Amino acid sequence: MASEKPLAVVTCTAPVNIAVIKYWGKRDEESGPAHNSSLSVTLHQDQLKTTTTAAISQDFTEDRVWLNGREEDVGQPRPTGLPAGE
Repeated sequence: MASEKPLAVVTCTAPVNIAVIKYWGKRDEESGPAHNSSLSVTLHQDQLKTTTTAAISQDFTEDRVWLNGREEDVGQPRPTGLPAGE
């Protein structure tokens, strides 16, 4: 990316949200009540946060991703659907 000049670079942060009890859908599709309650905790960004930076340019010829300072392979297609059950 050194020789390529980005058109725009944007950095965003977001707080970490931990699901303690997850929402599992509706008990009955017609009446609509939840199957169970959900509970989550959102941490303050001073304690823990995620940071994402994205750059765009007409000169970029491929998608590239870095995670924790290390470039990751993004050559594999994105998985779709759920894995087959047993």
